[in-house]
Amino acid sequence: MNVLYIEDSSSDADLACRTLARTSPEIELTTAGSLAEGLQYLEKPGNYDVLLADLNLPDGSGLEILGYVRERQLPLAVVVVTGTGDHDRAIAAFKACADGYVIKEGDYLQRLPRLLHGARLRFHTRNADSYSALLRVLYNRARQS
Repeated sequence: MNVLYIEDSSSDADLACRTLARTSPEIELTTAGSLAEGLQYLEKPGNYDVLLADLNLPDGSGLEILGYVRERQLPLAVVVVTGTGDHDRAIAAFKACADGYVIKEGDYLQRLPRLLHGARLRFHTRNADSYSALLRVLYNRARQS
């Protein structure tokens, strides 16, 4: 699984890279240090399965990049990560169609692989359900004609 991690803290990004390389070698992590750099990576669609975006970036927010991904219907799951989360921020992320939300505390790096895999599965399931619903509508319209 290819993951783009937009994180302005180089120590957090390095720790995530080392931990995932050790515990989940199937996850290939690419890091970007800013929103602008992350957008450059996303200009080449199809390279990533999951976007892991820090909520607070020096040039924007994880919610902005989430909006960018959803508006352009890029085919990737999005997980928002933050060092200081609260209930309102989590709700805002899920209202913006995030596939996951994690606070950088405790053993979050050990839980991260399961969260990334789950987010990818939720994204693909949601898209498959939407596609199936669209096919049913089209089928019913064709039968009525």
